[in-house]
Amino acid sequence: MNGYGCDLIIEEEVYKNKESEKKIISSQITKVYKGDELVSLIGSYKDSVNLQRSAARYRDASFETTFDSLIGENPTFISLKQRAKAVANSDSNILITAETGTGKELLARAIHNASKRKENPFVTVNCSAIPESLLETELFGYEGGITGVENFGKIGKMELANAECL
Repeated sequence: MNGYGCDLIIEEEVYKNKESEKKIISSQITKVYKGDELVSLIGSYKDSVNLQRSAARYRDASFETTFDSLIGENPTFISLKQRAKAVANSDSNILITAETGTGKELLARAIHNASKRKENPFVTVNCSAIPESLLETELFGYEGGITGVENFGKIGKMELANAECL
């Protein structure tokens, strides 16, 4: 017992970085739960995860973006929609660039939903929210063990999209 009425487990591990020979110390403090407290905590976690998954499914299913759902009367916008419709079923790569908040993702979703790939994953990437130094890692992932501490790699958005829609 630690004086706060709960048991704690404190673990420390020392790793050695292969390249620089620097030591990296990892500390972890774990609270030990008892019986009903643990069951309640696990139940709350499961409820939270299920709620998040349901919300994501509802959000994705409640509004399927189509070209008809993109509303605008500006001649440039109408021309853009027509060009996007024309290439939606092609095997061409499409790069959409524009100012923040102009609907790039909505246009990309409409193209995806009109394409022959509409049943495949559609993976979004907000490149402006990713620091330039991490963009390559975010897009292409990395193998485990590169940082000296990590045992697992990270799948990049390109692989996650499985060569479909990113």
